[in-house]
Amino acid sequence: MFLPVDCPLVTPELLRSLGEAGAVPRTGPLPGAYAQAHLPELERRLAAGELSLRGVNERVLHVDPALLLDVDVPRDLALAAVTAWAREREDVRGLVLVGSLARTDAPADEWSDVDVIAFVDDPALYLDDAGWLEELGRPVLTFVEDTIRPGLYERRVVLEGGVDVDVVLVPAAEAIGLLPDATVVLGRGHLLLHDELGLAPHLATLGGPPSEPLPGEAALEQVCADLWYHGVWTAKKLRRGELWTALECLDAHMRGLLLTLLRWRAAAAGRPTWHGARFVEEWAGEPAEALAATFGGYDEAAAGRALWAMLDLAGRLERELRVRLGLDPRDRAEAARLVEQVQPR
Repeated sequence: MFLPVDCPLVTPELLRSLGEAGAVPRTGPLPGAYAQAHLPELERRLAAGELSLRGVNERVLHVDPALLLDVDVPRDLALAAVTAWAREREDVRGLVLVGSLARTDAPADEWSDVDVIAFVDDPALYLDDAGWLEELGRPVLTFVEDTIRPGLYERRVVLEGGVDVDVVLVPAAEAIGLLPDATVVLGRGHLLLHDELGLAPHLATLGGPPSEPLPGEAALEQVCADLWYHGVWTAKKLRRGELWTALECLDAHMRGLLLTLLRWRAAAAGRPTWHGARFVEEWAGEPAEALAATFGGYDEAAAGRALWAMLDLAGRLERELRVRLGLDPRDRAEAARLVEQVQPR
């Protein structure tokens, strides 16, 4: 048997199974069983400069891929630690890896964090007390944050060395019922690391992330009227010298509305989006300069230019959406004049 030193989750039972079957995992040649009968093929490959074990042993055994985690960087150590934590705790019933480490499109890079969903008996034990994080490493910063689903929370932590781990804590009793509503996260890829709840067959039936629904005329009008209203409001705050308040509206509330319009146009054009503004530069269909122009600096002139860039972009997006959705055009000239009176271009 050959076991790499950077596979800390391999169990004695897994090694015994591979040895008894004389096999290797489906995912790769190690860890695996290699017999004297494989030596001729190994020698041939060495002589030919083929430095790969793949295919030397063609006998394959299906094993839990979570046990084969390859630890090469500190982030991998954190993932191994959180997996071990879940398996050793009696009240942790399941653990699912999500995010960039589990997906194939937009996969992990050197900046990726560890995102997991933990199904536990009582989430409050892990939300109210951060002592358990010591099992993952030395915490430097930690706090609790809302998730995209109301009523569910995650504990986020930065460990020594800069690795960040986000643990969404879900009541185990609600696990099966919650899975269909989590396709926005699970649908882009997941890896089941621990399962006492029978999650595997339910995860296997999940589809990809839901597509962005197209708006009706009322929803489109609500967003556009809201954005133009706050355009007038922000212009007044700028002229009054309330830069912080103006920029807070521009860069939070109004930008959220602009993002909605970008998402709707992408959906109307058949381009898949991500949750929130993730990878917006790739799916928005706008050049970087157009997006950059909507961000201003901390002075009235720069913020005013950003305000107009955002309103101009929003106006163009609305016009395009109305054409694509077969809706009558809507004239925003009067709203634009109101902004112009307060904050000239």
